[in-house]
Amino acid sequence: MNTMKRELTFSYAAFVMGVCFAFIMIPAAVFGVKIHVMFVLSWLIAIPLCMRLGYTYKELQSGMLDFIPKCIMPVLLILIIGGLIGAWCASGTIAYITALGLKMINPQYFLATAFAITFICACFTGTSFGTCGTIGVPLWGLRPAWELIPIGPPVLFFVLPLLVMDCHLYLILLMLLPVQRM
Repeated sequence: MNTMKRELTFSYAAFVMGVCFAFIMIPAAVFGVKIHVMFVLSWLIAIPLCMRLGYTYKELQSGMLDFIPKCIMPVLLILIIGGLIGAWCASGTIAYITALGLKMINPQYFLATAFAITFICACFTGTSFGTCGTIGVPLWGLRPAWELIPIGPPVLFFVLPLLVMDCHLYLILLMLLPVQRM
């Protein structure tokens, strides 16, 4: 059976992603179904939608297997950073850093101190994302203790590092934002 292969368009790829996302998230949110089960079952939707483009199951399977070596390093990096964050949470390091921060950091110099702390931690650990997850969270927790709020959305503390791919750039940007008392 020789079928004509259609070119994948962005709209069709977005449609497949949207259908799979809805298939995963709606039962998880509404009925409390475990999300890993829904990820496995979403293949029952994704494979036939991809086969509509003219690919056989064998071709899709070989394409997936060929892509695995390309994505193994980012997956390992995420696992290592997750292990670092989990170890620091379990050992009380994050709580200790928060307590030290309340004692040592002057609220007037909060953003400059936050930059210096995350810079030093990132240099020692070698991961800016791990630093944002382990040091950035306690620093964010110190702000309400001093009734400090940034003029600008608090999303900057968490979304901007992912956009600029480095926590130091977002701290530099936050240092430029004025800070006011609540």
